[in-house]
Amino acid sequence: MNRIIKFRAKTKGDEWVYGHYVYTYPNEHRIFGNDRTSIEVIPETVGQYTGYTDKNGSEIYEGDIVVDESRQTAYVAWLPQECGFVLVYEKHD
Repeated sequence: MNRIIKFRAKTKGDEWVYGHYVYTYPNEHRIFGNDRTSIEVIPETVGQYTGYTDKNGSEIYEGDIVVDESRQTAYVAWLPQECGFVLVYEKHD
């Protein structure tokens, strides 16, 4: 099984960075790139790559907002009970 495990997050400079996510004590969240450099990121913006791409070939990450085949909007979330990524739809009454 070949899985790509990588993350993306925003820097304090509002730039997306991609690579391996590491939390370091006391409260530092970093993304390490393939060149072994690291940059501190905003923890609330960290999202893991789902292993899927959209119709344009763009990678889909946890936290992304997507439109499904029936044109409904949802966001991508990790659901521990399902041990995987799911689409979460807005509830309509």
